Amino acid sequence: RALLVGADISDKIFAQRLQTHGNFPFKICGFLDRDTKDRGRFIGGIPILGSTTNLVNIAKKQRANDIIIVAGSLTGKELRELMESC
Repeated sequence: RALLVGADISDKIFAQRLQTHGNFPFKICGFLDRDTKDRGRFIGGIPILGSTTNLVNIAKKQRANDIIIVAGSLTGKELRELMESC
């Protein structure tokens, strides 16, 4: 089970391709986004679960073992902060 960081249209396309690819070893259980206003919405049937600032709690609740970060979804600083929180 994996969380995908980013919730824009390119991330939706990426997630859909991953889910339909038979050899992909992860199930995307939700999106994390910097913008919390979209929390509770769905992208291609996958829920936006919350913000990257709540990554650890959301990952535990969803039993997600992996985080997939789409290139360009985070700034360098945000990526470092995210990695430190894990």
